Amino acid sequence: WKVKVEDDMLARVCLVVETADYVASTLYGLAEAVRGFVDEEMAGGVEFEDVEECFVDLKARGATLLVLAVETRLDDALTALGAVSWDQYDEIGDESAYVGEVAAVLRSALPLISSILGEANESYIVDKLFGSFTARWRWAVARCRRVSEAGLQQLLLDTQVVRSNLLSCVTSGASGGKRLVEKEMGRAEAMLKAAAAPAEALEMLLPDATSVERLRVTEMRGGGSGGDGGGSGGGVLRRMAEARAGAAASMAERMKQARAAMTSSSSGGVSGAGKEK
Repeated sequence: WKVKVEDDMLARVCLVVETADYVASTLYGLAEAVRGFVDEEMAGGVEFEDVEECFVDLKARGATLLVLAVETRLDDALTALGAVSWDQYDEIGDESAYVGEVAAVLRSALPLISSILGEANESYIVDKLFGSFTARWRWAVARCRRVSEAGLQQLLLDTQVVRSNLLSCVTSGASGGKRLVEKEMGRAEAMLKAAAAPAEALEMLLPDATSVERLRVTEMRGGGSGGDGGGSGGGVLRRMAEARAGAAASMAERMKQARAAMTSSSSGGVSGAGKEK
């Protein structure tokens, strides 16, 4: 599903999630208080379970909408990744333009969500969002076929930058989101390294690879103008390492600037009132 939601509506959905969460959490105490004010024969009829379920459902629907809204904004980056002619890719640079698109979406949406949601709800949203997006990224990479040597290096660099960007956005309470990012993006990196290495290296790099993953790695090999697409084995991996080292300084600087921008945006707040309850 795709849901296009502008920032003002995104903020309203966050407020709905927080309000529904608060009301659902207070209904039990409210029922107990009401029972204390009515006659004993009527106290048994004071039940708010149905109302509580409605607010819990409203909160869940709002959370789902938030995740879908941000994922929809990330669709263009995944589409751009798949549109590159990786079999003809012959020049390694800094991260690709679609990596910048991912960072821009994160800088725009996450501080907005963070400024309104409480920590528990924010962590839940981030876990769901990052778990879904990283799985989609991994399979977007896996669908690339006959990737050139330079293409493999570029995809690996892009994956590592996106991984770093995501981890920098994970809050202290979103440990689940961190684990999902490490798992999914780490697996994408392993698939790319396996495609660049001799066939026998697959068992070492992905010992628990599924049959589908094995097929995808095989289909990644054999790109055109950029080189032999994996035939040179260790040489390709060595050149990947050299490319990553050459881009490390500029990547670190951009990450520093991105975190500073996110901090500045978050401190301003969308509602001006921060996380008032």
